[in-house]
Amino acid sequence: MTYKYTLAIVHAQEQILVINRLKKPYPGQWNGVGGKVEPHETADVAMQREIQEETQFRPNDYQLALAGILDWHIDGRYIDSIYVYLAALTKAAPPIYPQMTREGILNFFPLDWLTQSANLGVVADFQRILRPALSGGKQRYNTNFIDERLVDFKVTPLIM
Repeated sequence: MTYKYTLAIVHAQEQILVINRLKKPYPGQWNGVGGKVEPHETADVAMQREIQEETQFRPNDYQLALAGILDWHIDGRYIDSIYVYLAALTKAAPPIYPQMTREGILNFFPLDWLTQSANLGVVADFQRILRPALSGGKQRYNTNFIDERLVDFKVTPLIM
């Protein structure tokens, strides 16, 4: 099965690189980098392209691994599934953050800050997948949003 979207958790230990997007979905909230898989691309190639476009990191700057699949629902209606990747930085990030890009503001934040339940500035499903994805193993994340509010979230092992 091929899905349309990718999402990366770009990290250096407990620091996660996130983007405060300028456009939909969820403008003004912190999220992982990612985007669409083009018809001629594999999901891995699309993820590498999106990481480079949005962060300027090249594939030799990180180790990429599939962390799972996120099934995205709005109002109970299936929208699509998203490939979720871990991109572990293998070199030190330049000290130029926060950084404005054409997609939004990039910045590193501690994992503990991003995953606080009271932190409403992080896209809810991204916030919820961070710890399970970083703990290892491939997971399937099932989400349902109503009016951009996460109302259902389930994690199960990914069976491929």
